[in-house]
Amino acid sequence: MQKSTYKTKQQDFLFSYLKEMKGKHFTAEEVREHFESKQISIGIATIYRQLEKLVADGTLQKYFIDEHSAACFEYSGEDCKAEVPHFHLKCEQCGNLFHVECDEIQELSEHLQKEHGFAINPFRTVLYGICNACKALLLALILIFATNASGYAKSKIKVLSTIFPMYDWTREIIENQKSTNNNIDLTLLVGNGIDLHSYQPSIQDIAKISTADIFIYVGGESDRWVKDALKNKKNKDMIILNLMEILGDSVKEEEIVEGMETEEEDEEEEAEYDEHVWLSLKNAKIICNAITKALCQKDSENDASYIKNLFDYTAQLDELDAAYSTAVKSASKNTLIFGDRFPFRYLVDDYNLNYYAAFVGCSAETEASFKTVIFLAKKMDELDSNYIFKIESGDEKLCRTIIQNSSKKNARVLVLDSMQSVTSKQAASTSYLKIMNENLNVLKEGIR
Repeated sequence: MQKSTYKTKQQDFLFSYLKEMKGKHFTAEEVREHFESKQISIGIATIYRQLEKLVADGTLQKYFIDEHSAACFEYSGEDCKAEVPHFHLKCEQCGNLFHVECDEIQELSEHLQKEHGFAINPFRTVLYGICNACKALLLALILIFATNASGYAKSKIKVLSTIFPMYDWTREIIENQKSTNNNIDLTLLVGNGIDLHSYQPSIQDIAKISTADIFIYVGGESDRWVKDALKNKKNKDMIILNLMEILGDSVKEEEIVEGMETEEEDEEEEAEYDEHVWLSLKNAKIICNAITKALCQKDSENDASYIKNLFDYTAQLDELDAAYSTAVKSASKNTLIFGDRFPFRYLVDDYNLNYYAAFVGCSAETEASFKTVIFLAKKMDELDSNYIFKIESGDEKLCRTIIQNSSKKNARVLVLDSMQSVTSKQAASTSYLKIMNENLNVLKEGIR
């Protein structure tokens, strides 16, 4: 009898919560957290079991928003038992999930069934976009930024760079380390450590872009979001610098080398270009020229200072470029083996180095096939290589697996920094030249 009473109390607690959540979506974990906050002890397994029973008898509806998220449940009172189908809207900014019972969407569902022979499952259908609350916030932020910009536009030129290399190049051109030029408001947009390939702008980021005087971005596959972001720009005189457009014909297509993991692609699919253009010192000089030209256009009063700083910085790039050439020419090896993504295509091509890698530079893959592991392990033996490389954010596990399948059991893992996820805090204490110098020292060790 005690067990039955306890079970009844659990059910009472659960039904009380469901009534509070009527018309809202929740997960089993959110139910557990709610009871925990009330100091009510109900295990997650019990919650799952009770929720599934309620789904089975029609009291709850269960949804799968996407293949990566936990199941969502919804209690709609007596209406729920009728299992009225409705669709879901998910806001990509705040993450809130809404359901909508709309005749137009229902008509679309019926059209797809009748004309195309495809039945939509309304309980698994999600439309992504932005809700009214987030739209209102976005407009408010843009208005605030625009108002603030008008207040100090005469004294501040807003320069916005998506990732660290362009940010640092601009910093060198406007300040040259010791300068006290306060005429530029320079911002690093992707400064929270998120990798370039997975970054998506927030509402605040879009608002910042909207009022920039100079906006600098890479222009590759990872920057597809830029086109939509620029639709909201308020500064009609904005200078937009797309690195891949600046470099033109010198931009390289992504390369598949022997042994590399590949994804099946449509033969007619457009070629993808390697976006890691900043890892070439030669490209850096071309891009710095374009940045200087934009600064001079926006701030002609200080153009002599910018040009002098460019001249000084170019000399440093040339010096480092020569150091790379000397190191490669005096090395005993000329091939790198990467147990990771390979974003250094431009760097190795500059100095006629060869490479083998597990994945292309923009790959989202992290697990290599046994075939790839064995291929790279044999290459280590064949080339008598005591080193294998990875990038700064890569997992060392794959490198270790390759080493263990080679005869080079004591081989070392070396790290080359691709500068794809430098944080604002790191940016304050490092520089493009410093990182490229560190990469040179690592490279010397790996090819000696």
